[in-house]
Amino acid sequence: MAGAACRIQPEARPDVVSWSCTSGSIVIGELRVFKQIDKGAPWAKPMCLVQGILDALHE
Repeated sequence: MAGAACRIQPEARPDVVSWSCTSGSIVIGELRVFKQIDKGAPWAKPMCLVQGILDALHE
């Protein structure tokens, strides 16, 4: 996951990198997902689909 995060538009350095696999996020856990994204793309805010779903449900 960290290797993939570092290859997502490295020259543009996106503000957010999201892992968009619902079941993977639940099985792996958000904290591990965020740590992997941060390892590969420390300039980006890590996100995953599970948090987006929870945010939407709260709205």
